[in-house]
Amino acid sequence: QQQQQEQPHIQIGRLWSKEEHELCVQLLQKYPEETRAIERWEKIAAEMGTRTAKQVGSHCQKYFIRLARQGLPVPGTRPNMSAINSRLPKRQRKTQFKPKKKRAVPMSVDQKVQAAIAA
Repeated sequence: QQQQQEQPHIQIGRLWSKEEHELCVQLLQKYPEETRAIERWEKIAAEMGTRTAKQVGSHCQKYFIRLARQGLPVPGTRPNMSAINSRLPKRQRKTQFKPKKKRAVPMSVDQKVQAAIAA
């Protein structure tokens, strides 16, 4: 007899259930950020069993954006200060002071002659 293992059915085109979302958030903490994000999504998808890596990545990106808009930390990631700064009003951003360059003012012929005589 051949025993076939039943694999959980991958959900396509269906909204995420509350349970799936909560499991995904727990797995985000279990599997930290990686150099290639797809590797993280694959691990989470494999453990969830009901979503593909592409679906997990898409869901997580949308979830991260919602958290960032609310000013909340993203689970399992390092804070991205450039992204945080870009969302702040300009007056609150940390910027380096850059003095304006002095531009040469065009001189008339008479001014050039007077400058040459003075020199």
